[in-house]
Amino acid sequence: LVLTDGTIGARETAALKAEFLADNVVSRPEAAFLLDLHRSAKQSVPEFKQFVHLVVKKILLADGDLTAAETAWLANFLTQD
Repeated sequence: LVLTDGTIGARETAALKAEFLADNVVSRPEAAFLLDLHRSAKQSVPEFKQFVHLVVKKILLADGDLTAAETAWLANFLTQD
């Protein structure tokens, strides 16, 4: 539904933020979904990119430390085709 035209605009970003931040907790599967969505989009507004970066940062640095497993998880998403 979000990518029906291949772009993520301000309206879609607001809807995603409302849904993902409703409980003030974003899980790793939700972050993975956002990363996949980011990569699948032909175009997205800067607000969406900032939201994705914020979510990934919160997930990876939740305990204040970046582990090898977390680094591998991020590298997996960044290098997938």
